[in-house]
Amino acid sequence: MPVSLTTSRSFPRDVDAIGVGVGTSGPVGRQHGLSRSALAAHGFDGKVGQTLVVPSASGPTVVVVGVGDPRKATANDLRRAAAAFTRSVSRRARVATNLVDAVSLDARI
Repeated sequence: MPVSLTTSRSFPRDVDAIGVGVGTSGPVGRQHGLSRSALAAHGFDGKVGQTLVVPSASGPTVVVVGVGDPRKATANDLRRAAAAFTRSVSRRARVATNLVDAVSLDARI
């Protein structure tokens, strides 16, 4: 299957799954509809590469992806998080993610 990569400021409407980066601290965002305490109740604490699939009755499935400490994330942490997201959506044709927005990573790295 050919792979195509596109960048965008927002999630496309026609995706099958969305990967949302969540760190071990800081805000958790609203895309998945779960608070940090609800994520913890499901065993998710934001460690690098950890995933939690949040099915949706309508719209794309949301995958919460751990990025570790968002202030100390490295390019390798981001690669590991992206790989975990990719494994969790391997059967989906169109996916999108905001993982890079969830961390403070120096673009020169």
